[in-house]
Amino acid sequence: MAISQFYHVSLCVADLARSVAFYRDVLGFRVAGEFSFTGPAISRVLAVEDCKLTAAFLARDGMRLELMAFERPSPPPPAPARNDRVGLAHLTFAVDDLTSTLQSLRDRGVEVLAETQAELAPGVLACTVRDPDGMLLKLYQYPAGVASPYDGIDD
Repeated sequence: MAISQFYHVSLCVADLARSVAFYRDVLGFRVAGEFSFTGPAISRVLAVEDCKLTAAFLARDGMRLELMAFERPSPPPPAPARNDRVGLAHLTFAVDDLTSTLQSLRDRGVEVLAETQAELAPGVLACTVRDPDGMLLKLYQYPAGVASPYDGIDD
């Protein structure tokens, strides 16, 4: 088997405009395109009967994210996101200054889970926030000279 490329992570969202604004304006993603999908082929690929959706494709730092908003069928309300559930647990982002980032996010109405803020190692700070649909986003601050687990890994 030859996988040639990791393509993207997809998130189902309740309100596409709201989520695009969050990932673009708050987290700095660039919108690469927006497309509507309907018909038997997309329904078959997604294993969702008679689906109709609009998707926005976003990019940042080599990460590609697809936000999918279904017109039909209407998705059920999301279960509260938790890290200990099978499936996508969270998205992780590095920040330069966790304290100021968290304040900026609070000022923009982002839910910051203050009880998750911790120092994981000397100078390595982390905290969890939620996107508009409740998806968990981990924020990490690594001080200069401290390696992350991904340093030295080739893309």
